[in-house]
Amino acid sequence: MMYLDTATPCPYKIISKITFMPNTIFTNPAKHPSENDLKKRIGQSYQLIEKTILSLQSVYTDISSEWKFSKTSGWYVTYNRKKKRLFYLFPIDGGFKYRMVLGDNALLQINREAFPDWVIDMAQQAKKYPEGTLLEFHSNNFDVEVTTKLIKIKCS
Repeated sequence: MMYLDTATPCPYKIISKITFMPNTIFTNPAKHPSENDLKKRIGQSYQLIEKTILSLQSVYTDISSEWKFSKTSGWYVTYNRKKKRLFYLFPIDGGFKYRMVLGDNALLQINREAFPDWVIDMAQQAKKYPEGTLLEFHSNNFDVEVTTKLIKIKCS
């Protein structure tokens, strides 16, 4: 998770990184949340995810979602295209964390495409894993157009 420096004009500046998950809202492994539970708990920010999914479904008809449970983050949703994981949605009270892993080719495309500087900075500073580079957005800095474009790059 990254803290955002809200005192500066650019709300996307990363000021520090922490390694723990914030309190999550769906922590009971025996109670599988529904889509309505998700809508209620993350509130207005659900519209951002809904717009993203609708935008993607206009291009890709084979997008699915699946709830999963983790001891460290509780219930979360993965969005997939066929067997490819597009992104992870971690619900938190009144909002969400949105994570996606991009491969090296997708990162190269980000540098060639017209992305805002804050996205390029995020990609350059992001944590790297063997499966790719992890980009993380929060409901307060989520941009439907940017994330949709990133997913389209990931699917190409």
